[in-house]
Amino acid sequence: MALRRWLIRLCFGAAAIVLTVLGATAYLLWASLPKTEGTLEVEGPVAALTIERDSFAIPTIRAASLEDAYFGIGFAHAQDRLWQLELMRRIGQGRLAAVVGASALPVDRLMRTLGIYEVAGRSAAHLSEETRGYLEAYARGINAAIAATPVLPPEFLIFRHRPEPWVIEDSLVFMRLIAWDLGRNWREEVLNAQLAQRMTPQQMEDLYPEQPPGTPTSYDGQDLASWKGTGSGRRLPLSGENSGKGSNIWLLGADRTANGGAILANDPHLALQVPGPFYLAQIETPGLSLQGATMPSLPFIIAGRNETIAWGLTNTGPDSQDLFIEKLDPENLGSYLTPDGSAAFATRTEPIEVRGEEPIVLEVRASRHGPIVSDILASAGSIAAEDEVVALAWTALDAEDISVQSGFRINRARDWTSFVEALEDYGSPMPNVGYADKEGRIGLISAGDVPVRPGGDGTMPAQGWTGEDDWLGSIPFEELPRVLDPADQKLVNANNQLVGRDYPYLITRNWSPAFRARRIESLLETRAQWTVPEIEAMQLDIFSTLAQDFLPLLLAAADDPEITEPERAEIIEALRAWDRRMSTDAAEPLIFAAWYEALATVIYADELGPLFEAYRGIRSDFLLHVLKGSPVWCDDIGTAPEERCGPQLIRALDIALAALGEPWGGEWRDWRFGAAHRAVMPHQPFHEVPALAWLFDIAARKGGDSSSINVGHWDWRQPFDVTLAPTLRMIAEPASPMIRLVTATGQAGHPLSRHYDDLTREWEAGRYVTLELDSPASGRRLTLNPAQPAR
Repeated sequence: MALRRWLIRLCFGAAAIVLTVLGATAYLLWASLPKTEGTLEVEGPVAALTIERDSFAIPTIRAASLEDAYFGIGFAHAQDRLWQLELMRRIGQGRLAAVVGASALPVDRLMRTLGIYEVAGRSAAHLSEETRGYLEAYARGINAAIAATPVLPPEFLIFRHRPEPWVIEDSLVFMRLIAWDLGRNWREEVLNAQLAQRMTPQQMEDLYPEQPPGTPTSYDGQDLASWKGTGSGRRLPLSGENSGKGSNIWLLGADRTANGGAILANDPHLALQVPGPFYLAQIETPGLSLQGATMPSLPFIIAGRNETIAWGLTNTGPDSQDLFIEKLDPENLGSYLTPDGSAAFATRTEPIEVRGEEPIVLEVRASRHGPIVSDILASAGSIAAEDEVVALAWTALDAEDISVQSGFRINRARDWTSFVEALEDYGSPMPNVGYADKEGRIGLISAGDVPVRPGGDGTMPAQGWTGEDDWLGSIPFEELPRVLDPADQKLVNANNQLVGRDYPYLITRNWSPAFRARRIESLLETRAQWTVPEIEAMQLDIFSTLAQDFLPLLLAAADDPEITEPERAEIIEALRAWDRRMSTDAAEPLIFAAWYEALATVIYADELGPLFEAYRGIRSDFLLHVLKGSPVWCDDIGTAPEERCGPQLIRALDIALAALGEPWGGEWRDWRFGAAHRAVMPHQPFHEVPALAWLFDIAARKGGDSSSINVGHWDWRQPFDVTLAPTLRMIAEPASPMIRLVTATGQAGHPLSRHYDDLTREWEAGRYVTLELDSPASGRRLTLNPAQPAR
């Protein structure tokens, strides 16, 4: 009996301990939610300011000066997105492994080799005093929020980590992280060099066909051929696939809208993640009101509006990176050959801390062209001989790149002239920036640093020891493409080709396909004048231009009586009747998507061999070229008979149907695109931890593909999960005080906050949030008073 009582007491005691631990954990988690009402005394602002959050936690910062307003943005960012801020700067610094462990070492090695944080620090010396003041105010806001937070968000509790004070270099490195994320030139050069060793010149020409006649260009009809210059621009020190990443933007002038005012529609497509890359905000100061989307790490409005103008942006995709193969000096392997003889590598030692392990030491080398990336990137090393290394030249490694300054200047621009002047400071990543004003005018300018090369087109690695491919500088700012008030009162860019062959400079050889641009252009021609609700419907359009182009060719093969079998007939007829919309509740989009993916295997896997996976999925223009005019690729070089395209296309369909039948069952009518096409927004790094992913990840239904206006891009390695989508949708009418927008994730980065995914549900349903200039005070209000000096 005594033993029984003892066991009961033991069980109750253990339960009490468990409940106490769970209760303490729950308390810490709830205590880490930000304070959004009341009053705080904080170090940093010049005068009192308020942060008013609406029902979606979108803050309106009301301050007596713009400097204090940017302080308020910093405070709000840190309250809602502190882990995101810490993650981004740690990536830029190459110090992530110190927090999350050895799994982050590849990222740290890459960032330390590139040295972008050190470059960002040097760029601070080139900023205006005003810009430095704004960045310092933003940093003070972040640090004030950290100091005012007794319990940090869950990620910090889990890793037992406390952030260091924010400094302006942490903001300056962020633009270079974006440039790296959007850039792809070096990867293409590696692939091209590998392909050239395996392919014939004709095959290489097929793999990268020219844009077909009639392809829309964003500056179509502009007199770009008359622009002439030296090509020097700003000097760029040499030491210094269509993945779906990009955006849509279209602008309508006064004559094309029902209310006689300009409309700007913009939706950037970035990798889905939680928290998302954008954070909505509104600023009210004497003489300036701002609305739109910020990106945590930067205080200004990236895309949005003020009282007189609105702006948005897409990715130009310029060729801003070149790989240079450096030949080692045979007499001294610590040096390399240059046109002037031997030169020593610039070297530095980078100690890298690793959580729970001993630090490692990274030896970094750089040539006159840039960092030696073959030391840490195996793919870059694969194109170099034993006596060679590979260096990366990249515009973002220029310390004089002060793109961040343009952001502040755009926020205060009042007309086209001041808007263009604001972009003179822009370097990378190069955007196409759309403009609309309250007078009904529209414009577009592509601003940033694009290298001028003495020869070649930047598609292959260059010989670094000759000097023949060294950059001459950048395209002069006054000769970059731009247009104001086009005659047809519309402008469109969807990462498609900007200029024709008459433009005197090379921006890139490898433009993204024009699928989305063609769809936008065609829809805009369906009516003379447009309203905001109609523009909203356009942004939600899931029509597949890819299916429009490919299905007729695929279905033609099915009409061949020699290769058509009865069991496929119903599927073929269903695809023939399908409206080409990538809807989540239909089977046809899934069948087409799988059929299209299988084409790569049956058409060119044999020719590309080990390079197939590196090339696969990024060249829809090549596949179209094969099916329309180069059928030799349909032949399987591993078999004796010469295969025709028709049977190969049906073989691809059979492969697709077999692949779909395994996970989704044998009855194709029950298949649903939405079941396979999931929009999972992963948390970094807890997406990789199943016990935590359920709490930190966000999932949503998502239609569309990479060719639809409402992008739902997937990676062929994990079909058909959405990896890229519109992370922001925005529609602005400068003549109206309102702006319509929505983001893919909520404002909060805390998984226990109701604002973690409330905007996701609006985004998923195709709804928007409305912000209004000079709106009256409402919602939860937090007042920040300057701390009184100690007596």
